[in-house]
Amino acid sequence: MGAAFVEEIKRVNPRIKNTSWGALWEPRTKTITCILFTFGVVYLEQLYLLALLLVSLLIIARTMQFTFRFLISKLILLIPFLILMSIPILLSKGWPVHQDLLLFVLMIALKSTSSLLLMMIVVLSQPLQQFIKGLAALPIPSVIVSVLTLTLYYTMMFHRTLSQFYKALLSRAFRASSKPSSLKVYSSVMAGVILKSVEQSDKVYQAMAARGFSGKIPTSSPRPIMAMDWLKSISMLMFIGIFILVEKWWFA
Repeated sequence: MGAAFVEEIKRVNPRIKNTSWGALWEPRTKTITCILFTFGVVYLEQLYLLALLLVSLLIIARTMQFTFRFLISKLILLIPFLILMSIPILLSKGWPVHQDLLLFVLMIALKSTSSLLLMMIVVLSQPLQQFIKGLAALPIPSVIVSVLTLTLYYTMMFHRTLSQFYKALLSRAFRASSKPSSLKVYSSVMAGVILKSVEQSDKVYQAMAARGFSGKIPTSSPRPIMAMDWLKSISMLMFIGIFILVEKWWFA
């Protein structure tokens, strides 16, 4: 069970079918809608509404054919960062922890989790090439699009390298532990991963320079925005708008 969940954490592709309404949603309208939706999430301050919104976003992602297992395996990666952020805030006024600080930390955690979920919907609900194509068609500087594209590519390449090293260790009957001998293996592996990643990045740069790369990655034109795309965007914005109105008038 634990090993299967670890494999789920390492998996990047949610395996969403092309018939999913999230995959059929035009990337430009989806990106702008989720950015505006995130501003709405940041505006909310009531814990009850933030918790309800997070559950609603999980259900929305599930209707896009994301599995709950995949979503939880990615959201759980946020926990270490939330812990590192929360401890100094909670102890800023000494012990015991003040209730207002605890509520503030919970609010930030809910907002961060919802924002990460929205980011997953934007990036992973369609093929990566389709997302980059839509992003390049927006009025965004080409340098930003190029940097984002290369960052995503290098991240996948780094993940592939780690997987290869992990399989190589398993084939040599290596068993992970906290013993000094295992720590030496970890340090050796990480050094090899970093060196190989640097070497691969140099090869990629040389290949791009040989093909006349000038800072802009050429992409084809995205498909036109249809009425259904606008309907999806309006529905999502109305959804977060209802939460904002409820907080403004119900909890005022």
